Amino acid sequence: MNTANILLWPEGAVSFTDEDERENALETVRSMITSPNQRVGVSFEESYRDLADPTGRGHPLRRTGLALVSKSNATEMLYFKRNLVPIAESFRLQKSDNPPPLFTFDLKLPKWASGPAIRPISVTASICLDFAIPDPFADLPSTSSSEKPQLILGPARTWDLAVGDAMWEQAKQRAKELDTMLLWCDGGEGGVSGVAGQGMDGVMQVGEGSWIRTVGIKSPSDSHKTFYATIKGSGATIGFIWLLVAGGSGWRMLEVLASGFGTLPLNLRDEFLRWREYRRTRALSHDQEANLLTFDD
Repeated sequence: MNTANILLWPEGAVSFTDEDERENALETVRSMITSPNQRVGVSFEESYRDLADPTGRGHPLRRTGLALVSKSNATEMLYFKRNLVPIAESFRLQKSDNPPPLFTFDLKLPKWASGPAIRPISVTASICLDFAIPDPFADLPSTSSSEKPQLILGPARTWDLAVGDAMWEQAKQRAKELDTMLLWCDGGEGGVSGVAGQGMDGVMQVGEGSWIRTVGIKSPSDSHKTFYATIKGSGATIGFIWLLVAGGSGWRMLEVLASGFGTLPLNLRDEFLRWREYRRTRALSHDQEANLLTFDD
C-alpha cells in the first residue's frame, strides 16, 4: 500500500458472490493499510438476497457499490449506485434508492504543516451515471461538523472515449455546484480520470493504469452548502429567480409566492445573505492556508 491518503478503485473493480464475501475481502484490504491516515475506496459488484421476496428464500440480485475502508474500520462508508445505464446495466443490476452518505474522518497533518495537527475531512460518493442526473446530492445529510463534502469520490467505468469525456464534464459540474473537490476514477477503455473543483480541472490519465496527485485543502474549510445547493430541489428556485429580477422587492414577491404554495422549507433570505457574505469574504482573502491531501487512483 503506498503513501497516498485516499486511494480510489474504478467502478466495479472487483466482484463478490455475496455480502459475506465482500466483508471478508474488505477485511483483507483493511489489513494491508499501513497508516491511520489512509482510506481506500473499493468499488465492487456483488450479489445479495432480496429480503422482500415473498417466498422467503431471498431471490439473488446484483448491484454496484462503493465501500470506504480504513485501518481501524472495515467499512466507514457504504454507497450503492442509484442510476443505471439503460439496457447495458439495468437488465442485470438493481438500483438503490438510498441517498449518498456524508462521512467525516480525521486527517493527521505533516509535522511541518501549520494550523491544527488534526484536520476533519468530509467525504461522500456517487458512481458514474449518478453524476449525469441533476441534483445527485440534494438529499445529502448534514453532520455535526459539516453540511457539504470537502471531497466527492467518483468511480466510473465508461465504454468509449467520447462517453468518458462527457461523464467527466458532468462530474466536474457537480463539483462546481457544491464548491468542492472531486476525485474521478474511470477504469473503462479510454476513460478519463483526474481531480476537479476548487480551481482544479486536470485530467491525470486516459485509459487504464494508476496515478497519484497531491493537492491543497482549504484552512479553515467552508463547511456550509453553496447557495445553489441550498435552493436546488427545494421548490424555491422560482422564488430565487424573482429575487434576481425584482431586486430588493423580490423578497416581498417571494413571500407572496410562498403564500400560495405553503411554507417554504428554508429561510431563503438568511441563506442568500450568508452565501453573499461568504463569497465576499473569500474574494478578499488571499492567505488561506493550504495543507496536503494526496490522491491515488
